[in-house]
Amino acid sequence: MKSVYLFVIIIFSAGIVNAILEGSSGGQYLIIPGANVQTMFESFANSFIIIIGVLGLYLLNRGSVQSIKRAGSVPNSLIASGLVLLVISFILFLYILGLKGY
Repeated sequence: MKSVYLFVIIIFSAGIVNAILEGSSGGQYLIIPGANVQTMFESFANSFIIIIGVLGLYLLNRGSVQSIKRAGSVPNSLIASGLVLLVISFILFLYILGLKGY
């Protein structure tokens, strides 16, 4: 049930419902500048970015829980890879915002 809840949150926050209802094809553009129009590609890119960020948070959580139980290289690598995924998702998010004209 948790995975269904997470999937619904990602769908709504990525704007897939808006892109389906709006029905804008975008023509030759994958990302249309402006806040009023969103293509399906943007929705899938947003959902991909959200999934990367959530995976980074999950890895950070697992690494911190394991570091409390035991020290070693596995918790440190989980924390490091979680931080890397969070930074990547943040950079991609800012790139998409830049293309949208914000």
